[in-house]
Amino acid sequence: MKFIESIKRLKLSRLLIEAVLIFSSVYAAFLLEDKRSKRFERELLQQKLQSHLKIMQIDSITFESRLLGNINSKTNEGLKESIINHRKALDLLETQTNSGYRQVYDLHKSGKLLWRIIQGATKSQHQLDVTSENYDHLIIIDSTRHFIERYTYHTWVINQFVENSDQYIDDLSLFARENYFVFSQLENERDIIEYVSHPYYYNSIKSHLNTIEILLGMRQDFFEDFSSIKQGFVKELEQQEAHL
Repeated sequence: MKFIESIKRLKLSRLLIEAVLIFSSVYAAFLLEDKRSKRFERELLQQKLQSHLKIMQIDSITFESRLLGNINSKTNEGLKESIINHRKALDLLETQTNSGYRQVYDLHKSGKLLWRIIQGATKSQHQLDVTSENYDHLIIIDSTRHFIERYTYHTWVINQFVENSDQYIDDLSLFARENYFVFSQLENERDIIEYVSHPYYYNSIKSHLNTIEILLGMRQDFFEDFSSIKQGFVKELEQQEAHL
């Protein structure tokens, strides 16, 4: 009887040992797979952050060389001339004389008054939002989240004002086509004077000038934050590398 009980206890002990071993192997495999999964996620996060750094650099170059920079490019000279001509046009419109209206119209028709801003000057807003949302649990440095939010803010606001700036030009052109035969071979002096003397025209020029001037300020804010944001991304990448 005791012998049978001993055998039973032996079998039970064996079963318990086998269960522990099976559980341990399964758990170890789970931990290994979890570690591999997190490593894979971190590698993806690394790639995305590196990609954003490149895009940020392109954004910076775009502002400096094509949009609102200070270098002596044709684009920048055209924008500066446009701002001067906006102010000149407003002064002429305020004289409320036919000769003043005609001068403004000639400025407009020659392409020296309104200046189009490049659409989509910043590219990475949406991608950065997605990265932050999907990989937030892997971000190591707390300030990285702040830098992501700052850069997203800059890109959203600047793109919004860029869009608004061009919209003023489009709306003014639509107003001209729908109401007057200006900017065409059928234009006449009466239409020119009525078009340029209309309050909508004055308000559009003034609003466009205000938008460009605000955009210049935003460009300055962007560059003041850019270096610290870039350094923050680099530090995050270094920390990610240390965890791989």
